[in-house]
Amino acid sequence: MTAPPIFPPGARMGVLQGDPNGPTFTVRREAGDGCRIPAHAQPQTESVTVIRGTFHVGVGRRAR
Repeated sequence: MTAPPIFPPGARMGVLQGDPNGPTFTVRREAGDGCRIPAHAQPQTESVTVIRGTFHVGVGRRAR
């Protein structure tokens, strides 16, 4: 499945459990090297497991 538009072209996503529009779900995403996701907010709690590579995340009210 193609990932949401916030991801760069070529990124993929698969739903493993639940509904991504609901309060609880699990997805697997693949994105290439150097993938950048713009600052955003979401109402759900998000957990991230990195299978391969490095994942940097920023938290706060403003992107730098």
